[in-house]
Amino acid sequence: RNDDGYVEFVVSENGTRVTPQKIGSLLLKHLKEIAEKHLMVTKVKLCVLSVPAEFNEEQREMTKQAA
Repeated sequence: RNDDGYVEFVVSENGTRVTPQKIGSLLLKHLKEIAEKHLMVTKVKLCVLSVPAEFNEEQREMTKQAA
């Protein structure tokens, strides 16, 4: 856990720490790149992102931050 009490992951031998939001952000960026290649467009401008119904407001907000 980091200083805010949130989870962080150590992802390399040098001790680099990454938050779940950062991992989500990297995943969404990768999915966007795949969509742009598949659709043959230079930039995807809009998308719909859903979250599980049981997410609380903080979890929803962190998902938005990742996006």
